Amino acid sequence: VGLKLNVTPKINDDGWVTMRLRPEISTVTTTVSSQGGGIPQVNKTEVETTVMVKDGNTIILGGLKKDDKSNVKTGLPGLMDMPFVGNFFGRTNDEITQTEIVIFITPNILSGKEDYTKLKGGIKPFKEYSTK
Repeated sequence: VGLKLNVTPKINDDGWVTMRLRPEISTVTTTVSSQGGGIPQVNKTEVETTVMVKDGNTIILGGLKKDDKSNVKTGLPGLMDMPFVGNFFGRTNDEITQTEIVIFITPNILSGKEDYTKLKGGIKPFKEYSTK
């Protein structure tokens, strides 16, 4: 469950890189109970594309969207949970959270240890950006 990115690169003779990209987003939608515990129901979205980019240039893969629906219960604690009269002291709202994932990919062709050492200092850590 989460984001999985399959990349199959092919280095061409002229310094271009052809990549087969297959991002996959999976989320748990519900859990079905069984004797041994719960079995998660997983919703999976995937796409496959092939791109060609010059060594050192960046491509942007976007349009990977997902919607998460949840029920949020608000009201007076204790009173909203009472049978029959709880609806007078609380309410349940459906909330939909929309998320779009954008992936930046920069291929670098390494021909030896010197190239790896030079590139290693330029690798940036993964950052998660949120619009909330």
